[in-house]
Amino acid sequence: RQEFQEAADILERLRSIQESNLGPRSTKVATSISDLIAVYEQMGQHQKAESLNEIACKRWSKERPSQGPVLTAHAPPPRVTPSLKDIESYAKIMVTLADYRKKHTYSTEDFFVCADMVIDVWNILKTQGIRSKITVGNVERDLRYGTTDTEYIAGMNHAWLLAEVKPNEWIPLEATGGYIVDPNTSNYSLYMNGISFENPKQFKAFSDLRLSYFKTCREANSVVDTYNSHFAGKTATRESLEYRGRALQKFEECKQLANGVMAHLKR
Repeated sequence: RQEFQEAADILERLRSIQESNLGPRSTKVATSISDLIAVYEQMGQHQKAESLNEIACKRWSKERPSQGPVLTAHAPPPRVTPSLKDIESYAKIMVTLADYRKKHTYSTEDFFVCADMVIDVWNILKTQGIRSKITVGNVERDLRYGTTDTEYIAGMNHAWLLAEVKPNEWIPLEATGGYIVDPNTSNYSLYMNGISFENPKQFKAFSDLRLSYFKTCREANSVVDTYNSHFAGKTATRESLEYRGRALQKFEECKQLANGVMAHLKR
């Protein structure tokens, strides 16, 4: 099928680039070969799959098994179980992510820049009949432990997708990077423990509320800074009392918005 051929072409190009830049024994090369084997098997091109399996055995295994079916690269382990790779939607997702990545760029300086890209990919997957969820969180550290509500909200600096490749089997996708997240990576569990939204509407409501929270709290801090620099330690005046009241009001708004954001996360 066309989508499998496209996936194979993309993976072959990726493998070539990886071997040139990282060396033929790189673990990234191994996972690309593993993916290629699964795609070729799905396409019925068993000779190509067997040839790649021979290469994998020579590079990463001490000896070739004497019998048995063609396997994925023996070491290191594949990124996902073969049963998932054999599913048609898996190949569709690979092609979709790679194609989207080729056509889009982003600036790492923009706040929550991945949000628009994640929504785009969510919509593309929906048209293909693939269910996905928009997920937010932090893929560098676990926010669930040792953080206040404010630190938790501020620490949520990334958005990605969870796609259902078969009932109750979800895989994380990086829309900005254009790839399926490797389950062997050290931070894989963080991708699986984010806060998920069923659709862009829910996600946008959360994101807008979150941005309002930051804006209001910054304004509250600015009012306090002005009060401290002009009125603190001095005789109370009408103006100082107005500033103090304004600061208290802003902090109350900040608190209410924080509660609203946390309510989204606990639904």
